[in-house]
Amino acid sequence: MLHVGLAQGWWATKGNDLPALLQQPLESAVAYYGYAGATILDAKGNVRFSTGQSMKLSERGELLARQVLQTAPPPFSELYAADPAAPEQPMLDTFAPINGADKTTTVGLLVLRGTWEDLFTMIQSWPGKSRTAEIELIKYDGNQVIVLNELRHRTQTALARTAPTTLDTLPIIKAAQGHYGPLESSSDYRGHAVLAHIVPVQGTTWTMVVKVDTEEVLEHLQGLQQIAATGTLIVAAGLGLWTHRWQRKREQARVRHEVQQVELRLAAVIDSAMDAIISVNEDRHIVLFNPTAERLFGCSAQEALGQPLNRFIPHHFQRPLYEHSPAFSLSDRSAQKTGLLETASGLRTDGQEFPIEAYLSQTETDGHTLYTVILRDITERNRAKEKLIQNEARLKEAQRMAQIGNWELNLTTSTLSWSDEIFRIFEIDPAQFGASYQAFLDAVHPEDRDLVDEAYLTSIETREPYNIIHRVRMADGRIKFIQEHGETHYDEATGRPLRSTGTAQDITALKQAELRVESSLREKETLLREVHHRVKNNLQIISSLLHFQAKKTRQGQDQSIFSEGQDRLRAMILVHELLYRSTDLHRIPLGAYLTALTDQLRRSFREAAGRIHLRVEAEELSVPATIALPCGMIVTELVTNAFKYAYPAGKSGSVVVRIASRECSFLLSVSDEGAGLPMEFDLQQAGSFGLQLVASLADQLGAKLTRPPGTGFEIVLEVPLPSEATAPERPSQLRSPIARI
Repeated sequence: MLHVGLAQGWWATKGNDLPALLQQPLESAVAYYGYAGATILDAKGNVRFSTGQSMKLSERGELLARQVLQTAPPPFSELYAADPAAPEQPMLDTFAPINGADKTTTVGLLVLRGTWEDLFTMIQSWPGKSRTAEIELIKYDGNQVIVLNELRHRTQTALARTAPTTLDTLPIIKAAQGHYGPLESSSDYRGHAVLAHIVPVQGTTWTMVVKVDTEEVLEHLQGLQQIAATGTLIVAAGLGLWTHRWQRKREQARVRHEVQQVELRLAAVIDSAMDAIISVNEDRHIVLFNPTAERLFGCSAQEALGQPLNRFIPHHFQRPLYEHSPAFSLSDRSAQKTGLLETASGLRTDGQEFPIEAYLSQTETDGHTLYTVILRDITERNRAKEKLIQNEARLKEAQRMAQIGNWELNLTTSTLSWSDEIFRIFEIDPAQFGASYQAFLDAVHPEDRDLVDEAYLTSIETREPYNIIHRVRMADGRIKFIQEHGETHYDEATGRPLRSTGTAQDITALKQAELRVESSLREKETLLREVHHRVKNNLQIISSLLHFQAKKTRQGQDQSIFSEGQDRLRAMILVHELLYRSTDLHRIPLGAYLTALTDQLRRSFREAAGRIHLRVEAEELSVPATIALPCGMIVTELVTNAFKYAYPAGKSGSVVVRIASRECSFLLSVSDEGAGLPMEFDLQQAGSFGLQLVASLADQLGAKLTRPPGTGFEIVLEVPLPSEATAPERPSQLRSPIARI
């Protein structure tokens, strides 16, 4: 018996330190009976003593404490899940009033804290002796809940269907909604308040609900109401939910339940396993044949049970199987070897053999030996493996032919891996390679290392792929050109770079060819410029000869013929001059060419140039020389005619040369404001050599030649452009446009 006077003295004082003679038994009781902690409150709700886990009460707990302290007669305790200090771990608080010496006055409150797990363990051990506890095995099917077992309090309930209702406090409805763990419900299907625990049945679609009436749980706590005075405070701590004897029974029940659960889970695993599981006894006769084995061998379990294992093993493989594993050796039943037999074959009931992977094991149970074989059909794996080998061989061959290899840099371990082709390209022995990013940089040409390093680091920073060409120097001094392409992969959560992958291709031959081509192109351009220069010089000589010949002729028609010939030659000379000086040896800016040409013509007609205004209105357009030269000859002839005949007797006016671009052609026109020619005048039938030349050149260009109505004289040509406007022209195409006249 504890010292009553000591307890009353402590209660009368205002201190919080419980005397050791009272504290030690209370703490021992808390530890022995498995409580998480205990708290003593006085009549005003002040905490006087607390031991064990945090005992801070929630708002509901404080409300219940006040009800217990203030209600007369005081109500018995209420169970609820609450622990503000650790909300992730639900707790179970039990409240019991502490009566004074008169047994009617409430002078304090004892709060004992347990866990839901402890309650669940207790519930599991009750169905044998409890009058209210039961287990409901349910399955959710569409919009209905199916109870798989017979209920304790109702008959003919197996496989009964219950449609979910608004009564979502029912434990089975909570289970159907996916709620697991502890549950305090205001009612079950009988309308009784219950404490329940919901757990999934591993490997199945079932859910198990274990529950007991709250009233029965509270009956185990009735002993707490027998506290008659403060002196019995410590005795109350020993009147908890579990006595020592009941604790042992609970533990035994828990062990039995765990064994049952393990057996259920094992059965579920065996039935749902993706591998075939076959067990045989000491005589090698089958005692277990799971559903996967049925599908694999084409034989039902009913047919297989009791049959010898040899029925499913090809004859030629039986001896190697038993020699490989002592687990099947009847001469040594003490062997416990477990292992993997990689090369094996199975035999289906239709006689078809197929490759398998077999795991062999031996166990001893109740003095008997059980042999278990776990089989996996590896037909598809072997096919995939063979295909992978073939693909790898094709990849290596493709890399060898294309001289391209792949690499991967692990940024976590800083290791670099190369394919065989990269080692061949860099001419490095894999055994001598440092397998690091720095080792790669060391293999790069010294003048290109900074460029390569900067490209890679920039790629990591910007998260953009990079493509770069660099050189490597071989041991014998040879230089190779390598094209590197790479990109980096990142951790989606943190953004940290994980690895970089890419390719390296030997483009030495391509680069050298590109240089055999650039050099040849420069040589040809130089030669072509020289050709244009010499053609221009030769034409200039002819023009000079015509000039000196004109001086020896008399004034009149003879001298005019030489002058017109010089003008035509200048049109050709100017084309070659522009080609010689241009960066583009194939195309001529038409507006600039015609502007320079008309300036030369103006100087040829000094007397008329003062009264005739000549201008060029041209859009930007570059054309091949084969188009520019005929256009220049046409403009020369038409402008010459305008200077000679458009404004006679000292009249003045203008001559306009226009160029206007269209989608696939351009318009070239020469017009004046003079007297003009009759509309019925035919250029093809004209007696003038110049006008005949215009018609012939227009035909050579494939141009449409028209004379718009109106005053003065105007010739308009619509000149088609070649379909490939950028196609280069050969020198042979610069033939003389006069040759056809």
